[in-house]
Amino acid sequence: MTRFFTLTILLLILSACATSPTETEQVALQNAYTVKTGDTLYRIAQKYQLKVDDLIRINQLTPPYNLRPGQILKLSSTPNCPNCKQVYTGPRTVASPDNAPPVDCPNLTWQWPTQHYSVSTHTSSGGDLGLAIFGQPKQPIYAAATGTVIESHTSKNGYPNLIVIQHNNAFSSLYAYNQKRLVSVGKKVTAGQTIAEMGYNSQQKAMLHFEIRCRNKALNPLDYLP
Repeated sequence: MTRFFTLTILLLILSACATSPTETEQVALQNAYTVKTGDTLYRIAQKYQLKVDDLIRINQLTPPYNLRPGQILKLSSTPNCPNCKQVYTGPRTVASPDNAPPVDCPNLTWQWPTQHYSVSTHTSSGGDLGLAIFGQPKQPIYAAATGTVIESHTSKNGYPNLIVIQHNNAFSSLYAYNQKRLVSVGKKVTAGQTIAEMGYNSQQKAMLHFEIRCRNKALNPLDYLP
C-alpha cells in the first residue's frame, strides 16, 4: 500500500512538472499576443501602449503588414528573464459612440495607401478625422482598395490636390496633398495601384492626408488598416 501511494505521488509531481510552464515560459507568454480576427497593428499597439514601429521591428514584419488570426506577436524584445518588465494588459482607450461606424458598413479589405515613415491622426480643415502619413516627396500613393475614382480636384473644401475613390455602396477613401494626380474621374483602380505622388502640407513637409469614409462619415483609418 505504501509503495502504491509513493508511486501515485511521484506521478502527480511528474505530471505537474510536464504541464506547468516554467518561469521563463510564463514571462514569454506575458510578452506575446495572439492575433484575433479583426485585429490591426494599431489596435494591438494602442492596447499595450506600444509604438507600431516597435511591433514591426520586434516581429520583423514586412509590408503590407497583414495579420492572420492565431499569429503570435512578440510585445517586447527584452530577454525572457525573471526581471523583465511586464507589459500593460488592459485596454488603453474606449471607443466613443461618436466615432463608431454606421451599422450598415460592409466589410472591406484595406491596405496602406503609401509607405509610412511616421503616422499621426489628422483633422482636416473641415473637421474630418484622417491620418497624416509622412514620407518622401513624390513617393507613390496607392489605392487603399479596389474602386472607381469619383473625384479628382486641384482643391476642394480645403483639400488640396484631392482624389476620392468609391469602393462599394458604402465605403470611400480620400487622398489629399498630392503633388501630382495620376488618375481622373471615372478611372477604375485596383488595390495597390499608383494613383498619385506625395506632395507637401502647409509646413512644407511631405505628407498624405488619408481618410476612410462609410456613407460619407469619416472613420478612424487605424481601425481598418492592417
